[in-house]
Amino acid sequence: MLFLEQLKKRFPTSNFDVLNENSSFSIIRFDIEFRGKKYWVVSTNGLWKYTMPVSPKYAGKEHIELCVCVEEDWDFNDKEHLWPAEKLAWLGNYMLEKESWFGEGHTIPNGKPPQAISVTVTQDHFYFDEATFMHESFKPFYVEDTLVNFLFLIPITKDELDYKNKKSTFNFKRKIADKGIHEVVEEFRPSLIDRKWRFW
Repeated sequence: MLFLEQLKKRFPTSNFDVLNENSSFSIIRFDIEFRGKKYWVVSTNGLWKYTMPVSPKYAGKEHIELCVCVEEDWDFNDKEHLWPAEKLAWLGNYMLEKESWFGEGHTIPNGKPPQAISVTVTQDHFYFDEATFMHESFKPFYVEDTLVNFLFLIPITKDELDYKNKKSTFNFKRKIADKGIHEVVEEFRPSLIDRKWRFW
């Protein structure tokens, strides 16, 4: 059973469509309902076939699909809202071309030098994390004999990145959880870091 078939089995009432595709993987979109509210998930479809050269700490997470989750009212016809598919395609191609890997807690800048993701999402880095808000819905599953993990992109600011690098990924995860930040992208979100922390 392929990845898309497994998704349809897990989310039987969702509608699926393909946003773009290349020879290695495609970008798909599907709607989900969680706790009485609707969301869109944009996901790669096919990256799972690549075995990432993960460190021993990430054993069992060699196969992933990258995802972005947004609110139901996300306007996919607005150019400022097209970045989820564009960034997923960029990161998927980057990983395959560099024969690299992404895991929970990793970060990557949005360009060199880093720039705001969009007018409404002004963060300039991406933080990779497993689903925390919708954890039950996005548990790993098997595609054929391969365990596939979901890894979401969470936009973060340079201040937030600096905090993570100085205070540790564990403390950063705890801080964003305390502030209600998770895999659902929040537009116009200010940095959660008080600049005074730098002087502690």
